[in-house]
Amino acid sequence: DRISKDIGLVHHDWREGKAKVTLFRGREDYLDSGASRGSGGYCKWMIWRGVFGLQIDIEIVTYESSEEYLKKVFPHEVTHALYAEYTGFPPQLPDWMNEGIAEYEANKAQFWSQEAMEKIINSGDYLTIEKLNRGLKRTPGSKAHLYYLESQSVVRFIIDKYGWPDFKKLSKKFRRIGYASTSYKELSDKESEEFIIQAVRSTFCSSSKKDQALKDFNKEWVEYVKEKAGEERKARKLLENNQYEEIINQYPKCSYAPRALEKLAEDARFNSQDYSQSIKHYQELIAKYPQSELAANALFAVAGIYENNLADFAKARELYRELIEKYTESDLVPRAYFRLGFVTAVRMQNYVEGATLLKEYVHTFPHGKSADYAQFLLGRCYQTNAEYKRALEEYSELLNKYSKGVWVDNARKEIFSILAEDKTLSSAAGLYQEKDYEGSLRELEEFQAKYPLSNYADDALLQRGFIHVYNLADFKKAGEIFQEILRSYPDWETAPSALYYLGVIEDLEGDKEGARSIYKELVEKYPQSIWTDNVRSRLKNGKSG
Repeated sequence: DRISKDIGLVHHDWREGKAKVTLFRGREDYLDSGASRGSGGYCKWMIWRGVFGLQIDIEIVTYESSEEYLKKVFPHEVTHALYAEYTGFPPQLPDWMNEGIAEYEANKAQFWSQEAMEKIINSGDYLTIEKLNRGLKRTPGSKAHLYYLESQSVVRFIIDKYGWPDFKKLSKKFRRIGYASTSYKELSDKESEEFIIQAVRSTFCSSSKKDQALKDFNKEWVEYVKEKAGEERKARKLLENNQYEEIINQYPKCSYAPRALEKLAEDARFNSQDYSQSIKHYQELIAKYPQSELAANALFAVAGIYENNLADFAKARELYRELIEKYTESDLVPRAYFRLGFVTAVRMQNYVEGATLLKEYVHTFPHGKSADYAQFLLGRCYQTNAEYKRALEEYSELLNKYSKGVWVDNARKEIFSILAEDKTLSSAAGLYQEKDYEGSLRELEEFQAKYPLSNYADDALLQRGFIHVYNLADFKKAGEIFQEILRSYPDWETAPSALYYLGVIEDLEGDKEGARSIYKELVEKYPQSIWTDNVRSRLKNGKSG
């Protein structure tokens, strides 16, 4: 969609089956298809007359192991197909425009060094626009890489200096009217060059003489490269001296500007802990440089701030989702998938949705960096939700798929824990239902003695305290148990409940001020607990328990 809009196919829908993509398993199969040995992919088309008039078949061909296939090769070839559709079939564009726009779109997010381009020009060994105009096939093989590089540079120059409207205006000079039998490629080389010169002259160099048009255009391009290279050198110096604001103010279009914003954001985040300012800089980077390779990093960082520093888990989830949908080709997508599941399951304790998201991550990225951990968390979601059979299945899956992973030992422990604990805790629960409170307490105490490191040790303690408060009215013993939870498990889910029940005990014993003091402590220490809103309301209304 981005490429279509850039080129000018406003109402284009690429999803209508207009192109076929052939993806060979390896390079040798790809070369056997007739591909050039130096290429990573190519786009071809065939025009034929059907029942409903002229038909066009487009095919994009590449191979699986082609480096950065989705990032560069595919966008490059898609641009060829779309641009040809915009200008007409068969393509009658000069090679430098055709390859230049394809390289521009494929490398749009990458850092573009004008200094490197200037160095090539200063060497005197570069291809002038006049030489580019002769076409790729008439360029020596040793300079083919320069042809692609310089073509992209010229297209960048046109778009940056004159804007997309003038680039499209130039493109329309080559646009066919219907499907006439003659295109400039059917003319002689000299006639073709003359056609291109006239198009460039009429678009950019109307005051130049015909034989001077490309020389003037070349001069403009070289001056542009040197000007931008000079800005790059100054900006790089400022970056080295940590003068980030100066870069943004003086050279906002420079390649170093996104990096300067990133540095400002990182400084606010990690040094001054000014998270709102950090978010502001990251968001400015995303808004001003959406095509920069740093934009996805910035969005991931903002999501991380909301998750880890501001504890706004709903916002963090929203941003991780946005990254997944907006930057589909980013290397951060797998990490965003994992964080989305982690935040949902661990931070927000939504085990049902968390399990769904973690399962999606493991299925989509089975070899991802956090795949074994996600598989472990998947088991924990079911285990915490008392779905022990499914938990055992997920832990067993971890042992099978990630036998050398760091979470294997933890999975084994949890499997043993479930198999052993389930029987004991079920017995305690059954006795409680039968109102055999003493028997239930014995089972819970036995469980703690056998499994002191169990993930349910704190739950067993809390249940014992509950029985002592509400069933046996032994407030002293209950108080001791709740205090033990606060000492041993201050950061566990049961801690807020233990503190709440201590307040309840004070209230039941008639110490209203003691109860209010404990409730205030609960609100301050555990503002996100399930008891906080209830307690805050009671404190506001002058009630204690």
